Amino acid sequence: NHQDENDKQEERFQYAMEASRDGLWDWDVQTNEVYFSPSYLRMLGYQKGEVPETFETFKNIFVHPDDTLLLIRTSKAAYEALKKNNTDSINMELRLRHKQGQTLWVYSRAKYVSFNENGRPTRCVGFIADITQFKKTQEQLIGAKMLADEANTAKSEFLARMSHEIRTPMNAIIGMGHLLKDTELNRTQHDYLSNIDHAASSLL
Repeated sequence: NHQDENDKQEERFQYAMEASRDGLWDWDVQTNEVYFSPSYLRMLGYQKGEVPETFETFKNIFVHPDDTLLLIRTSKAAYEALKKNNTDSINMELRLRHKQGQTLWVYSRAKYVSFNENGRPTRCVGFIADITQFKKTQEQLIGAKMLADEANTAKSEFLARMSHEIRTPMNAIIGMGHLLKDTELNRTQHDYLSNIDHAASSLL
């Protein structure tokens, strides 16, 4: 019957949430109560019942202090966009704190799903995905690129400096050779001077 099908769907959902590495949350904006899925709490090293399931727990315990302002700004921007009927979703990357102290980078995608008669949101649900390893790899790639750019700059500066340091004396050698050509030289001396001039011009 219909109730059995609903029970199966609920059971299927619970199994999926248990197996998922992502975390689900469901925020009642009016009461500030938040449902954190077991996978959400597990990601941060907590068990059900260890912390109050409220928005204050999320903001003051879970969110990294350096990203609290980012959270507030992003939420305000999302609400302003909602009032303009542009979007009802919030997407952001932020840092959360594990119970043991380490920092996790997560990608959060949330959506307002219920509103009151004035159009103000009353419920917001979302997922978080752990992107810490992705961020570490990204930082390593950025660091490697910076090192490569620095090495390339150093190489270019070295080549420019060496080019200048070689060009200056070679111009002097070629110039002195041209002056020497205007003096009395025997055939052998003239041949030697021509070889010097060709070699110097080639090196230049």
